[in-house]
Amino acid sequence: MQAPNAQQIVLLLLVASLVSMAARRLRLPASSGLIAAGLALAFLPHHGNGIGLTQQQLFTAFLPALIFESALNLRASQLRTDWLPLTILATAGVAINMAVTSLAMHFAASWPWRTALLFGALTSATDPIAVVATFKQAKVSGRPRLLAEAESLANDGIAVVALGLVLLASANHGAAQYASSAVSSLAITVGGGVGIGLAIGWLLSRLMGTVDDPLVETTLTFVGAYGAYFAADRIGGSGILAATACGLVMGNYGILSGRYVTARGREIVESLWEFVAFIANALVFLLMGFNLSHAHVRESIVPVAAGIVSALAGRAVAVYASSALVSRTDRRIPIALQHILIWGGQRGALSLVLAVAVFPSAVDGRQLITATAGLVAFSILFQGLTFEPIIKRLLKGSAPWTLT
Repeated sequence: MQAPNAQQIVLLLLVASLVSMAARRLRLPASSGLIAAGLALAFLPHHGNGIGLTQQQLFTAFLPALIFESALNLRASQLRTDWLPLTILATAGVAINMAVTSLAMHFAASWPWRTALLFGALTSATDPIAVVATFKQAKVSGRPRLLAEAESLANDGIAVVALGLVLLASANHGAAQYASSAVSSLAITVGGGVGIGLAIGWLLSRLMGTVDDPLVETTLTFVGAYGAYFAADRIGGSGILAATACGLVMGNYGILSGRYVTARGREIVESLWEFVAFIANALVFLLMGFNLSHAHVRESIVPVAAGIVSALAGRAVAVYASSALVSRTDRRIPIALQHILIWGGQRGALSLVLAVAVFPSAVDGRQLITATAGLVAFSILFQGLTFEPIIKRLLKGSAPWTLT
């Protein structure tokens, strides 16, 4: 896979605009339409010449912006209210999901433990790009959207740690070294990412308060999004958690409060980041369609089917178990909301790109990549298309934000 050139990007943006217009008229999820368009373009003569979503593109261009934009619109007061279920979903939920998925793949697809565990780690976290796009498209607000988006922003860092630990354990290190590495890896990844994000968000918010120029204020938000991500990544921390923490601080402390940004600056920041998120989402889903076109899904029906069923089972057990842990608190999760979190917990670009990065060539690696690609295609196309009708059926006409 290679990155598209400037001419191809212009063409992709035109296609994205047309597909988004058509999706809105047909009342279909734009993400599903963009994936389908990417698949179609890849098979046209002289198009899709090996281009696709690369690891460098996702981690250096798209992910920081999309994560930051999502966090920018989260409200700290709501997160404080639901901190317990969110923490459990993003930690214990990831562990349960990984365990169930790995067990199912080992026995259902006869995969070796290492490959099954890698697949479980790759697919144990919901994809923030896909989840945010789906909930926005379905116009879901309130607590359902908060839980789904906040969980997807937090659980990726935990899943990446789990992936690293599986790779470390399979390298024949001793138990003591493995345990030590597990603790230090979790501390650096989570603590380093969150710490750097909070610090940069606070510093840039205060810096915004010293200027009276909306353009400078807007520029500083871009510095925060990419600066926090790359600074955390440089020390081995989670760039995803850093961008999330920075976005939360700059959104709530720097922008929402009105103390450190002008009214015009806030208007420009919100409008510009909405535009950036649209462009980034469109390109990610189109390029993901190119990636999926190169996966030999039809030649590996058994692992693909097993992967889909295993991942759905893992997600269901994780949500039900996590919800049971808070069932006796005032932040219990209603059963209808649990169903929404299960079906809305999509896997996307992050899982697919990580699969290619972890296992670029080996035979078991090709099966892992194919199963991941099949799961991503099912998740975004089928789950994405059926998400809104299922919500309406579950709630029987009541608004999803009534699920408090």
